[in-house]
Amino acid sequence: MRARVPFPLLLLVLLAVPATHAAEADPLARTRALIALFEKVQAPPEGAAPTEAMRRANADTYAALDGFFDRQALTTAPIAPHREKFSDAQAERFAAVFWALLRLVAYPDSGAFLREAETELGEAGDAATRLKARLPKDDLETEVVFRWKPGPDGLRVVDVDFDGASLMKDYQNQFGRLIAKHGVDGLIAKLEARRADEEKKRGPLP
Repeated sequence: MRARVPFPLLLLVLLAVPATHAAEADPLARTRALIALFEKVQAPPEGAAPTEAMRRANADTYAALDGFFDRQALTTAPIAPHREKFSDAQAERFAAVFWALLRLVAYPDSGAFLREAETELGEAGDAATRLKARLPKDDLETEVVFRWKPGPDGLRVVDVDFDGASLMKDYQNQFGRLIAKHGVDGLIAKLEARRADEEKKRGPLP
């Protein structure tokens, strides 16, 4: 059985990267380092709140994980087809709550999944890497493609495909439907409500 797994949570022209940053320029090396960080995220048993010790331990890990993702790309691409409907203030508010929600959900959920999964990592071409993952206990398999963007500080994730479907495209479609039904303020309100609900279950971000 194949199923899509919440994992979070994100091509372009190649830029020269200094030799001292060789690891940051290698998609496979970057993906291995990203996976290792995900696996370090501590999470309490389901239904329990994280302890203060867990939150302190996660603070540095979350900060390190942030360096693997292109925040600008991940908070603008989901609303790019609908941007003309946003004021600048609304776009800024969306970016802040969406980024917080991605970190709140994707970091611990990805860590929990990867700690249990059997994984196989390979190249997917054009600054992309493919992760095949299997959870034997659930007879579940999924394929995740990380799409990286070269930059002066190394590679950053700009999109993630789950079983062939772009996460950013999925968000564009979902948010387009919500905007059509509830408007931009309605979309943002729903994201803020989701964030509040997740924080009640998981505790605030480290």
